[in-house]
Amino acid sequence: MNKKIFFLTTVAIISVIYLAGCELTELPLILDSSVSSNMVRVDIVPPAQYDDSVSINISALKDVTEESVDSLKFYNLTLMVENNTSPNNATVSGALSVNGYQLITLTNVSLSEFANERSIFDKNISGYQYHAAGVSFLLQTLKTQSPSIITCRASFGPVSNELHFDLRVKVYGQVFTSTD
Repeated sequence: MNKKIFFLTTVAIISVIYLAGCELTELPLILDSSVSSNMVRVDIVPPAQYDDSVSINISALKDVTEESVDSLKFYNLTLMVENNTSPNNATVSGALSVNGYQLITLTNVSLSEFANERSIFDKNISGYQYHAAGVSFLLQTLKTQSPSIITCRASFGPVSNELHFDLRVKVYGQVFTSTD
């Protein structure tokens, strides 16, 4: 008798998994993550300062599907230094803001820290701090999908050595579709 109950329970569980799987393949609720990025070119000669901005299209995160987008979820914002011709020991002090909300501050941070893509939430970078107000703004922007374009402003300096690099800023999100 126990073998019959076990067999029937197993068949019932497999049937439920199969039916749920069919429903999920017809109506996917979660799609692959999406990325939107842009690059800031930094060229500074001491004792100058640098202040420039780039726009990142948040609505481009929705371009992974032709389905009706229900919501977006913010996962990460990363920074990476590319095309760096600055001295090997170059450091930078400054800030990155998003639509006027301060996102991160840097105090004598080596450019080499960003030779590989790094999250703004990385706590292993000395002289680096992210700010909750900027992160909250990003979360709210993706939740409401407004504004559709955010402006990232980078401010560095005054500098003690020449700086020549591209700073790539990436926003990672997850798209959820509606079941209409």
